[in-house]
Amino acid sequence: MITLNKLTKELHDEMMRRDEITPTTSPRAMSIRISRDWRRMDACHWNRPPLHLTSEFVDEQHAGDACPTYEHEFSEREELAADIIIDTALALRQLGCKNIEQVIKDRIAWRLSHKD
Repeated sequence: MITLNKLTKELHDEMMRRDEITPTTSPRAMSIRISRDWRRMDACHWNRPPLHLTSEFVDEQHAGDACPTYEHEFSEREELAADIIIDTALALRQLGCKNIEQVIKDRIAWRLSHKD
């Protein structure tokens, strides 16, 4: 099981170190980032060439990865959907959420209990 709280904190800290996110980054900026992810996923259709997962990109970005099947492990749409989840978790972290996993569990439970 992944520990979303821990991984999101590590990524958030790294992005802060690189100045990709700052303490003053607004919720709107995070929302625009998530919107960009959705647009990328919506633009990814079966009959179009990949947006970013070319062999050259994978070879360059993941040359040292332990899993040589990275490009074939997941579809591009699956990876783009994961990017949406990651950036949404970062937005929760930026908002000060201390337990991202629990808020997601609580929201799922709420949705299950409300049929509307």
